[in-house]
Amino acid sequence: MMKKMKPNWRETDDLYKVGARCDAWRTFFKSETIAKLKKIKGRVIWFNRYEYFDKLICEFDCSEKKLRAVIKSLIIPGREMPIMFVRKDIYDARAWAYLPLSCFAEINGCNERSDKNHWQYDILKSNEMPVIQFGLKKKWVVDMGCFKIKHRLKDGMRFAVMTFEHSQLDSRFDGKRWVAEQMFPRETTKEEMTEALFAKVKAECVKHIVTIKQ
Repeated sequence: MMKKMKPNWRETDDLYKVGARCDAWRTFFKSETIAKLKKIKGRVIWFNRYEYFDKLICEFDCSEKKLRAVIKSLIIPGREMPIMFVRKDIYDARAWAYLPLSCFAEINGCNERSDKNHWQYDILKSNEMPVIQFGLKKKWVVDMGCFKIKHRLKDGMRFAVMTFEHSQLDSRFDGKRWVAEQMFPRETTKEEMTEALFAKVKAECVKHIVTIKQ
């Protein structure tokens, strides 16, 4: 006699979760939301590539004031929340605001969003609220004290690396981002190395609308 197989409730539950996510995204994409975002020159960078409809990333060429106003006009009444555009990288001029999909469409059964990055195969297990990531270019003023230099001897030369340390940095940087490096003669002083590396950093920061405060 063949053994009776138990139903796979986990797979059935996952199908329900995917369905709930798809229903919410369908509402979002069919609503006036897309038409309004298109008018302010929005473009999609990322949507649902192997990740169970977990995230939409889009960026805009309009002003922060304009984008903020449009987003507020699209949020379901009673679901308003702060819209903060924050720079995450000194060498990327874009600032990002993150809003849950529930601000714009009905979706049930999702858990609160955490700061943890999940692997694709863990997304339905945690079932956190899908998120929409809005980006635009934004100036950033940083303090000179955020830059640190370290150096060591390498192949008879002095190898120096400058890093940028800031609490706003994306989690992948772990609070410290490489910004410049260079080989110098062994007798070069730390002050000389700092000056040379700062020249490189300042030139790059101009491209990404960053001002270094003395």
